[in-house]
Amino acid sequence: ILRRALEMLGADVVHFLHLAGLTAGAVRATAVRGIRAVFTATDFWFECPTVQLLLCDHSRCAGPGPGRLNCARHLMEIRHPTLHALSAISLLDRPAAVALRVAARVPGLRRMTAPFDALAARSPVLGAALASVAAVVAPTAHMRERLARFGVPEERLHLVRFGVPRPRADCAADVNQDARGMRIAFVGTLAPHKGPHLLVDALALLRDVSLQLDLHGDVTDSAYCRVLQ
Repeated sequence: ILRRALEMLGADVVHFLHLAGLTAGAVRATAVRGIRAVFTATDFWFECPTVQLLLCDHSRCAGPGPGRLNCARHLMEIRHPTLHALSAISLLDRPAAVALRVAARVPGLRRMTAPFDALAARSPVLGAALASVAAVVAPTAHMRERLARFGVPEERLHLVRFGVPRPRADCAADVNQDARGMRIAFVGTLAPHKGPHLLVDALALLRDVSLQLDLHGDVTDSAYCRVLQ
């Protein structure tokens, strides 16, 4: 489908902002037609199947381990919440890896090991896709560091920060001087990694300031949304 679209558009360069839903095959589709591609990493999808490198308790994940068995434990914990803390138990990885290798040689068990094989193949497949594009753009120094650690060649890796408008010279420094006050809006996912609670906490620290905060996003019955409300 993408190849047909590229033929119709006559594209010279394709800029990918995400491959989730498109898969690494989208990069191969541009390469087949000799079209140069650029990829901007807006999150950690290339490393993390759940995108944010956060475990179920919202602690940080160091990234995929050998065979991505730590990813498998995390995904199992998400699917079965009763297995809480499974993502932190790494002692099982070595015997699990041995068991999977043995099971993969048994015809009747091959289907059971297929999801683990696919997960383990994720790093080399996505690594090859990132290595094949003309340039990989990181919007933050931290993202650039993770991309380099993931194996993106340094000569193709560029730090280009997100554009933020410069404040106007005539902008009032004190919002109290503005009779209308200030209005701040957050539009996005109401989740800890997006940080809307930081705005609420900051607002609670202000005194005698005319300021309105609006949060826009899907309100769920999660513990976080209840605390946020």
